[in-house]
Amino acid sequence: MAESRDLTRLERIGAHSHIQGLGLDSALEPRAVSEGMVGQVKARKAAGVIVEMIRQNCRPGNPLSGQPGTGKTAIAMGFDSSVLFIDEVHMLDFECFSFLNRALENDMSPILVVATNRGVTTIRGTNQRSAHVIPIDLLDRLLIITSQPYTEDEIRKILEIRCQEEDVDMNEEARQLLTLIGRDTSLRYAIHLINAAALASMKRKGKVVETEDIERVYRLFLDTKRSMQYLVENQSQYMFSVPANTEVATGEGAEHEAMEI
Repeated sequence: MAESRDLTRLERIGAHSHIQGLGLDSALEPRAVSEGMVGQVKARKAAGVIVEMIRQNCRPGNPLSGQPGTGKTAIAMGFDSSVLFIDEVHMLDFECFSFLNRALENDMSPILVVATNRGVTTIRGTNQRSAHVIPIDLLDRLLIITSQPYTEDEIRKILEIRCQEEDVDMNEEARQLLTLIGRDTSLRYAIHLINAAALASMKRKGKVVETEDIERVYRLFLDTKRSMQYLVENQSQYMFSVPANTEVATGEGAEHEAMEI
């Protein structure tokens, strides 16, 4: 029964459960760390303007555009429940876009926020190429907010917040190592390692997460870049293999390239 209760508690801690708002003051200026938000000051201020427009009965829609792991979903979580949020908008086909476009013409329609890490590319189900994989007629109705990569200090602060949210005790050396991993791979990947490292610490009967726990789960679970490298190096062992001349992406574009393959 105790194990069941623990599993239930963990299921309720989502990746963005620490987000309580946009972290803005009364003048719509972003606070450094507030309501679970860290960094992305320009994007949060733009989102605050969107919220104010909503309060004044304007009904804009907007895409949150940026590289993977730059807080697009986190910013969307800062809006209230009247917002319809669609993550990974590139997965929608043309019929879905047509429905959304018609729905937004209704005065009773919700505010639409979509997240995308795409530039100019082809829309699913068509030969049409468009910015952010959004049809031109719908894109004209949207305001665009761009998020930027987090700094190392911002990554560290976000990981500290996530450790508190997930009730994980981690010493300073382990937090520093996890910060470097987040910087060199992605913040999303580093966040996923927190609970896994806590379980590794429990298994060795440790009181806090230490560097050895971070190193252990880092070896067990691959980030996007290492996963792609493994796939390329061992492609002959798979039923379907990637082209022989495939180059492994590095840095911020790795997640995007993984989805393309």
